Amino acid sequence: MTGRKYDRLKDYLTGIDNDTIVIKMHYDELEKIIQSELPQSAYKHRTWWANGGHIQADAWLEAGWKVDAVEMGQFVVFEKTATQERSVQIGSRYKHYKGTEYIVLLLAKNSETLEKVVVYQDRYDASKVWVRPLAMFSEKVEIDGKFIDRFEEIPENSRD
Repeated sequence: MTGRKYDRLKDYLTGIDNDTIVIKMHYDELEKIIQSELPQSAYKHRTWWANGGHIQADAWLEAGWKVDAVEMGQFVVFEKTATQERSVQIGSRYKHYKGTEYIVLLLAKNSETLEKVVVYQDRYDASKVWVRPLAMFSEKVEIDGKFIDRFEEIPENSRD
């Protein structure tokens, strides 16, 4: 299985207009886009549609979409994420939307799923170290009807 066919899905999803936030695609539509049949695991195993850990998931996540629902063997519902996975810098400081500041220690991959993760530490309490999927670290959250970064990078020039 090559990633190239899933690049076609990425390109397709990237090209969807910005006003569309949810799209339902039948399996046959997906197969036309990737110019190949979906593997049997896509028909039988819900984990094939997990948001991370596989090349097909990288395609929709990098395009700014995530799987919201699946009717096995029938269709999948993609939902636009509020932001595409953005670059996260090791050593940079980030402020969580709830106010706590963190320092990114490293970027890694989950050994079981190969999902990209961020390892970060509380700026004021070095004993608090956290791991979060990169896609989640990079996404926006809806607060009072507005989308804001879950973690916002603190620019060098505004640091104390």
